[in-house]
Amino acid sequence: MSVRFLFPFLISAHFLVAQSFTEVPHFNSFEGVVGGATAIIDVNGDTYPDLLVTGEKKGNKRSSKLYINDGAGRFSEMATPPFPGVAFGAMALADVNGDSHPDVLLSGRIGSNMPSSRLYMNNGSGHFTKVTDTPFVGVSKGAIAVADVNGDLHPDVLLIGNSSNNRIAKLYTNDGLGNFKEVIDTPFERVDNGAIAIADLNSDQHPDIVITGNKGERTFISKLYLNNGSGQFTELTGTPFVAVFLSAIAIADVNGDEHADLLITGVDERFGTSTKLYINDGSGHFTESLGTPFEDANYRSIALSDVNGDKSPDILLAGANSGRAEIIKLYTNDGFGHFKEMTDHPFVNVAYGSFAMADVNGDQLSDVLITGKNSGSPIMKLYTNNGKGHFSDMMEIPFEGVHYGSVVLSDMNGDKHPDLLMTGRIGQDRRFYPRTLLYTNDGKGHFTEVVDTPFENVGHGAIAIADVNGDDYPDALITGKNRSGDPITKLYTNDGAGRFSEIADTPFAGVYHSSIALADVNGDHHPDALITGQNSAGSLITKLYTNNGSGHFSEVVATPFEGVEHGAIALADVNGDDYPDALISGRNSSGDPITKLYTNNGSGHFSEVIATPFEGVEYSAIAIADLNDDDHPDVLISGQNSSRDPITKHYTNNESGHFSAVTDSPFEGVYAGDIAIADMNGDHHPDILISGKKKWKTYSSKLYINSGFGGFTEVTGAPFKGLGWGSVVIADVNGDHRPDILLAGYNDAVGITRLYIQARE
Repeated sequence: MSVRFLFPFLISAHFLVAQSFTEVPHFNSFEGVVGGATAIIDVNGDTYPDLLVTGEKKGNKRSSKLYINDGAGRFSEMATPPFPGVAFGAMALADVNGDSHPDVLLSGRIGSNMPSSRLYMNNGSGHFTKVTDTPFVGVSKGAIAVADVNGDLHPDVLLIGNSSNNRIAKLYTNDGLGNFKEVIDTPFERVDNGAIAIADLNSDQHPDIVITGNKGERTFISKLYLNNGSGQFTELTGTPFVAVFLSAIAIADVNGDEHADLLITGVDERFGTSTKLYINDGSGHFTESLGTPFEDANYRSIALSDVNGDKSPDILLAGANSGRAEIIKLYTNDGFGHFKEMTDHPFVNVAYGSFAMADVNGDQLSDVLITGKNSGSPIMKLYTNNGKGHFSDMMEIPFEGVHYGSVVLSDMNGDKHPDLLMTGRIGQDRRFYPRTLLYTNDGKGHFTEVVDTPFENVGHGAIAIADVNGDDYPDALITGKNRSGDPITKLYTNDGAGRFSEIADTPFAGVYHSSIALADVNGDHHPDALITGQNSAGSLITKLYTNNGSGHFSEVVATPFEGVEHGAIALADVNGDDYPDALISGRNSSGDPITKLYTNNGSGHFSEVIATPFEGVEYSAIAIADLNDDDHPDVLISGQNSSRDPITKHYTNNESGHFSAVTDSPFEGVYAGDIAIADMNGDHHPDILISGKKKWKTYSSKLYINSGFGGFTEVTGAPFKGLGWGSVVIADVNGDHRPDILLAGYNDAVGITRLYIQARE
């Protein structure tokens, strides 16, 4: 089951930390909501944006939740939420009392179904206290906007909505300490089921106001109110805006002329859906932009943000279209206000929802939080952005779960970041089929599947990576059983950009239940291939193929190797003569588990070493490294022995290739697993990760830290998923010089692939 290359690859970095790993993607346990509001802002002063979400969850229960961000986009729900559950509400965050901490104003149905509007002050640590005796009228089906409308540098509040069957539109000014006073006789139309947007729309440096909504008797509005700078507003008549309710508004300069433009969507007075873009000439006069691609929607959400890094605001729009179907649409902007729909996004369709956009994982890119109703169920999803407008659901693992396969991490495309090549069976409920998958890494541990690769889909096989043709690019040798049930062994060469081509007419015997090792066994500086497994005739083989340096291989006949399947190979110099020797385990043609050592004379001629201490195993894994700092490579072997017991055994080397079993090692016995060796904690001693199946249908994945003299201690509390019938690989995938761990295999009746990032302590 295991694949081993040349000599063990030990990752070493100059740091010394405890072993703390986080599964990626972290499974943020968000609860879905509908008919609510969202905000992304740092509430606890750690510079990381947190999530505040309100709405109605399953069972028509009201919810308000605060999720705290660890800086990498991983969120933990605050155990005791400071806010009551709110539905049909709105939210605004701003520092209203001048202490530099964002406070929260919530409106909606709270408690006994009565409309409410409540202000909560933040102490700077994310702990909120309700302010009593505020003048805010309780509303539902409303909207809130906060801005300094009177020029005193304190944020004021505009509130619309339905208060006990009365529509309101009220402006409250702030004294700077969070004490608010209602402004009487404002010109604002009283509405509910509407939206508010505040921005300087006529270039006089004073914030103006746009309000949409239902004023009653099936009469809707979309009105613009200009501010004289002291908080006194005058309606600007004759605007081209279509009157709407169940609406949303977004403001941004979409055409690069430095004037704020408007996007308004909702239900018009004909009860048709409407989505319109209005371009501003800078004086507050707007002209509808014709020929836009936007789909009309109500029960709406809009967000404007640059998602693809071209410094032009793009549009995310969701709601129910004219056919009442839930939709979500992403439109990219060319910088001149011309938009094009991007169809290959991962967002789920929603209506009755809310958006928030901000950088949640510290990569300076705008990520997206979405809530709403999807196929009748409330959802909440967070999507991270790769900078080009391509988003990934943080709740979804990017890798297919595989088992009975092999996994390698290697820089395939020359960008110095380890990419992932994996084979194995995917599926569930006994409906499994083989796959071969390639994922490229952006250097931050974010992987993207490469489509249209030439690799044949296989399971029950192995992968080995090395430059076989001398062009300095890693090539791939893959074995396994294809979809037709035939064993294959195929060689694919790499052009240096991660594009592979199959080499035809190779001499390799097709095998499955196989293992591969690549190393220069005959001293010509070209990697040769040693392959084990079951061939198409049902015979068990172990074959050696030498490489002429151009990637052309020839079979070496009359080798001493015993044929095996369900085994493992390791190639390393165990006797100090600088020639790679071969350690091979597996099930032989008699059905017996074996483990045999073959020494190399330097010309690729091998001789079996008789009377070694190695216990015979099948379903095995082998790793070789100097584990006790004596400069001699030691051996670790796991597998199922002749008594069908799972074992993991440690053997030390006396320099000349004579091994002794270590009797007091702490390693748990497993089979059908894998072993990986790397310096995990920066102390320059190789540590060990072992996965596999235990005796009673349970699975294990355990990390053991090396004291430096070959004594190991198990790391307790590690998050690793116990897996069997799979692979373990270790590499720094996110560029922080700390080794990370990828596990693939079988558990819970399905194939599973998990990536664990080593955290900074």
